Amino acid sequence: LRTQLRLDIELAATKRLKSKHKKTKAKIVLSMLQTGELFGEDSKKVCEDFVTSSARAIMKAWKLQKAIDTGASGGLNYGAVESIRKIVEELGHYERGILPSSAVIQREAAALEEYASNKDTGCLP
Repeated sequence: LRTQLRLDIELAATKRLKSKHKKTKAKIVLSMLQTGELFGEDSKKVCEDFVTSSARAIMKAWKLQKAIDTGASGGLNYGAVESIRKIVEELGHYERGILPSSAVIQREAAALEEYASNKDTGCLP
């Protein structure tokens, strides 16, 4: 089913957009999915969920903790993460966005510290 659907979409895009590159055709189809022009409101929700999950895969709590630990003094802290989550992502109470909360970051940091302290690495007391 997926293969046939892919072929149908490619064929339709190829017929209508003969002079366009494959990348341009893909952008047009994706744009239609994102705006709901293709498959309606459901496609908008699916696209939003996909983008959010992809971004979450990049914005891991341990990576933000690393940025906090290795950044310049005062550059990034837990308060700044919370400000970004509230202002940029416009999250309501109990809403989950792309960035992990400062509490999640702190839990990840504590778990890493615990793991490192139980290992005989010679790095920590």
